[in-house]
Amino acid sequence: MSLDLVKALKAPTLAQNWVVKLIIGAILFCIPFANFITLGYLVKALQNFINKEDKLPEYNDMGSLFVLGFKLFVGSILFALPFVILVFALTLCLSKSGALLSFLILVIEVLAGFLGMIMLASFAMDEKILSMVDFSRLIKLFKDNTAGTISLIINMVIIYIVYAVLFAISCLLIVTVVLLPFISYALLLTVYNLVGQFAAEAPKLEEIKSQI
Repeated sequence: MSLDLVKALKAPTLAQNWVVKLIIGAILFCIPFANFITLGYLVKALQNFINKEDKLPEYNDMGSLFVLGFKLFVGSILFALPFVILVFALTLCLSKSGALLSFLILVIEVLAGFLGMIMLASFAMDEKILSMVDFSRLIKLFKDNTAGTISLIINMVIIYIVYAVLFAISCLLIVTVVLLPFISYALLLTVYNLVGQFAAEAPKLEEIKSQI
């Protein structure tokens, strides 16, 4: 299975009024607490992508989006907790081995970030907080999905390189502060689309849905 990189990069434009939605999302994303609305919106977008619906949702129920985003926030904290504890334990045990400690922390951060993105798909399936720590779903999404996993990793690397270039270019411009929120929000939509594609093509997806 090969994921569609071009489709993922076009994700921020999957609506007739995509510019307006991008502006709304970028502005809300920068406002404390209001950014929960953006998180909820991204979950709704991910649900569309998992269901192979190439379209962006509407900002038509801010209250529901806020609640959904808050649930994702709480679930993300629960997901991150074991990794935080592991980093703390390593820091205590390897405090005198600076280079090794830094390397291990970097590995943990990358692993947590990658697995966390996949757990977003688990959360999007039923919108339950504990779905962010349902590692049985994580295993099923990866099971018999080697090609999809490799494709996901490769495309993720490409996407982050593309957006890193965009970030670098924006930093050279006077309007950097204005551009960064839009680039960050577009990056999230792109990544969520790729994760949605990965989940949609997972051999065990129907088995997961049947257990919800």
